[in-house]
Amino acid sequence: MALSPVRIPDNIVKLYQDPQRHYHTLDHINHMLSLIPTDHPNARELIYATWFHDCVYGPQAKHGVNETESIQQWEKYVEEQKEELYDVFRNETNILLVQRFLDMDMDILASQRNDYLEYTRKLRQEYAYFSDKAFRKGRAEFLRGELKKNRVFYLDENHGKNKIARENMRAELAMLEECL
Repeated sequence: MALSPVRIPDNIVKLYQDPQRHYHTLDHINHMLSLIPTDHPNARELIYATWFHDCVYGPQAKHGVNETESIQQWEKYVEEQKEELYDVFRNETNILLVQRFLDMDMDILASQRNDYLEYTRKLRQEYAYFSDKAFRKGRAEFLRGELKKNRVFYLDENHGKNKIARENMRAELAMLEECL
């Protein structure tokens, strides 16, 4: 069974092709889309959430601005449609659907070591405006926060990815701390 087709506006697709993006690109979107089970009852909603979650992405934006503006893009799109669309960005949304989406977005953390290193290289490019020292400090803080959590992945089916993600993050953190 194929995933439900959805129409993604050209302007949203173009946002992912912005030259300042190195990780949050169409490759990231395509990877996330590949993780949606074809028989998932909310596949269509997951597709929309995937496309719109990072559509506005400015690495220099203040915390929360990108997310707010991405949601505004989604709301504008919903207003333009003649059909009712499930709002995956609201708190009332099914918690399992939100957990699946978050697991998809964090999947890179549990990738093979070379892929993980490539992800960190691309992420560094997106944050090139930071000095090396400032980037390492901020990234180390993020990693420490993630490592304090009980799990990186929420769904039981992704439980095995937690160990791999933690190993990748610990290795990255160790490299960052050597340079701090």
